[in-house]
Amino acid sequence: MESNRSVLAWILRLIHGPAGILILIMCLSGIAGPAGAGYRSQTDDSLAQALVRKHIRLNAMKMSMPGYRVQIYYGGTRMKATEIKSAFMRDHPGVATYLVYQQPNFKVRVGDFETRMDALRMLDDIQGEYPAAFVVADEVSLPDLSHVKE
Repeated sequence: MESNRSVLAWILRLIHGPAGILILIMCLSGIAGPAGAGYRSQTDDSLAQALVRKHIRLNAMKMSMPGYRVQIYYGGTRMKATEIKSAFMRDHPGVATYLVYQQPNFKVRVGDFETRMDALRMLDDIQGEYPAAFVVADEVSLPDLSHVKE
């Protein structure tokens, strides 16, 4: 009885650890467990397909992805942030510009870059105008793929 408690305590500690969710999913899906090895029911596959479809639907609604932007202003004055945003938009008309408020500060971020290297190129181009600018990870708008043919 005592050994069962210690095994149960070990399992609970493992599940609460960083890899716990992955281990729990593997055990419940039959990937790691010996019971029913090699056997998957039609219900398991349809559930997985439904989850994939739901994931695709949610991503389509989100219209953003992890990426990078260049932050050119950080401060507590909305008027100053708006002036900097307007000036940047005037000088760089093709670059997306965002005014972000994260209490108590306003931030002006520019660009929608998929890679850090692309953001660093923009940073290099504007470093003279905005010496305090730096690259930040952010959720960026999805690129326009309307011109891409299938």
